[in-house]
Amino acid sequence: VGQRRPFTLIFRGPPGNVLREGLYTMEVDAGPAFDLYIIPVYTPARDRQDYQAVFN
Repeated sequence: VGQRRPFTLIFRGPPGNVLREGLYTMEVDAGPAFDLYIIPVYTPARDRQDYQAVFN
């Protein structure tokens, strides 16, 4: 069985009202719901806020 490689997803959101670090339920249209641990990350751009989810 091959090993999976860890990866990170970066999401972009609107600026201001930054989401707190934590577990959020994501829902897919006509699909399953799943939980992701989302972390706000430093975002130098003023027109957005970036967040990351790490998979290992």
